Amino acid sequence: MQVVAIMPDAHRRDGLPDFAEFPHDKQSWYGPQGGIWQSVHFVSRPAWHIASIRIDPIWPDGRLDVSLSLAIPVAGTLKIEVFDPAGVCVQVADLPVDGTGLHHSEQSWSPASPALYLLRTTLSVAGHALDMREVHFGF
Repeated sequence: MQVVAIMPDAHRRDGLPDFAEFPHDKQSWYGPQGGIWQSVHFVSRPAWHIASIRIDPIWPDGRLDVSLSLAIPVAGTLKIEVFDPAGVCVQVADLPVDGTGLHHSEQSWSPASPALYLLRTTLSVAGHALDMREVHFGF
């Protein structure tokens, strides 16, 4: 696989503003620069995959709100596992999913003892795991 980054030149065109006058990408004293300047990695995913995960720790209540978006409508199950800093699974939920999204709340964390947790989500259809995502969150 090849990645190509193209930066337009700085010449004016047909009354449009000069591209060099707009802040973009990485700036320096030597003029505008463009291209990939941070690490890039590619992840191959099946058509049925978890497109995004939003985690909202509601610290006064010790609650965790999880919102997931799926790339395409799926009828299956979503397993949510939460692991503490020692790697011990402290919460598990097997939820039915039918469509392109899911919202779920977990209760039981204490803001009095902050820690970094790992949330693992596994999307399955007919008993076969199709996609898995992991995200860290903290209280």
